Amino acid sequence: MSSRARLLAFVVIVLSSGWIGVFVNRLLGIPDSMDSAGSGIWIATPLVAGIVMGVTDPALRRPYIASWKPGRFRAYGVALVVFPLSFVAAIAVGWAAGWLEPSGLGAFAGVVVAAAAGTLGKNVFEEGAWRGYLVPALVGRGLPDPWVWVISGTVWAVWHYPYYLFLFDESLTRAVWDVPPVVYATLG
Repeated sequence: MSSRARLLAFVVIVLSSGWIGVFVNRLLGIPDSMDSAGSGIWIATPLVAGIVMGVTDPALRRPYIASWKPGRFRAYGVALVVFPLSFVAAIAVGWAAGWLEPSGLGAFAGVVVAAAAGTLGKNVFEEGAWRGYLVPALVGRGLPDPWVWVISGTVWAVWHYPYYLFLFDESLTRAVWDVPPVVYATLG
């Protein structure tokens, strides 16, 4: 299979994964949610497809494996410090404005840590697909950077449609922006 065919297969597999996940939920008779089998299919399929495509394509094997090596450790350190500092800054602003009382926030520490760990895990899967396979495959085709950005961004955005339309709790999107899920998925 040529590199171009692998790239097209990856895009088709990735863009189908969420819809297959929703279909599996329907077959199992379980409600759509981020705790469902369908969401597992949606989030894991791009990574698995990227691994298979990246490792089996002789032209991309070396760049694919290199994409998983840690980058600049200073950047990772900054990222690990910025999130907690921004959280503390938001709490401090809320406390100074009289909007919240930080004395009861200790009860939420476990929830915040669990949510952060879950988000980190999800992001490894998600970024492993896009930056691990898709971007190196597009760059390997000699596309200019703006085309790489547009194509990878479009695939990433369209991949999220089943998430916003079925898997994500609509009340959470409406809390941010009170529009129908299809509008949120398209413009959000």
